[in-house]
Amino acid sequence: MRYLLPVSVVLSILFALPVSAAVGPATTFDGNSMNLINSQLKGGAIELTSSGNQHSAAWLTSGLSTKNSFSSTFNFSLAQNGSNPMADGITFALQNVGNSALGSTNGGNTLAYNGLNGVGSIIQTYTNNRLGLDTTGNASGAASSKFNLGSANLITGNETINYNAITHVLDMSGTFNVDGKNYAVSDTKTINLFTKFGSTMYAGFTGATGGATAEQKITSFTMSSVSAVPEPETYAMLLGGLALISFMVLRRKSS
Repeated sequence: MRYLLPVSVVLSILFALPVSAAVGPATTFDGNSMNLINSQLKGGAIELTSSGNQHSAAWLTSGLSTKNSFSSTFNFSLAQNGSNPMADGITFALQNVGNSALGSTNGGNTLAYNGLNGVGSIIQTYTNNRLGLDTTGNASGAASSKFNLGSANLITGNETINYNAITHVLDMSGTFNVDGKNYAVSDTKTINLFTKFGSTMYAGFTGATGGATAEQKITSFTMSSVSAVPEPETYAMLLGGLALISFMVLRRKSS
């Protein structure tokens, strides 16, 4: 019986290992997969704003498990629309309110994101010029941009946001084209989305304008989610346990 304890420990580790599995195909937006709040599908894109004093959102209709890792990529376009500087910006956002959520409508600088207690990748124009990840639920939680966003005539680009549900690392990388000049962008935060939101979260976009305006669009979007895969240290623990069993069996035979 003295040899059963190591065996039970190793078996408990073995059966606790999660298995990597894709959760359906990557999701792209259409009239069925996205719930549009004050936004619209236009020319194959989600138009978040086109005039002043607008607050809008677009969410995947189905929630995502916060215990899963995910990868999301989107392309966007922010075009000056009669005001200089353009305003106010957009976010890729995660929240647990639901697929009809809309953040604060008190001014364009909220990006319709503040008030959701969300996590997001912020692109804030006008004179605020903020760019990057926020985990505070407020657009002002993002870092200042290293290049001027508000004074641009046209900003296009892409971002990829990845989340590792084991390490809780959220990272963003992408490329912005600002009036013909390219900039690489990136940011990293550590946050446990299960602790933040509970078991389910919703992914999507928000955007807003105030007295100043811009035509702000999401031109493509993919989202894929996979169950968490254990770190190499977990496998090392398993192999170590198996080695211990082998050693004890050999020791028993030799005695």
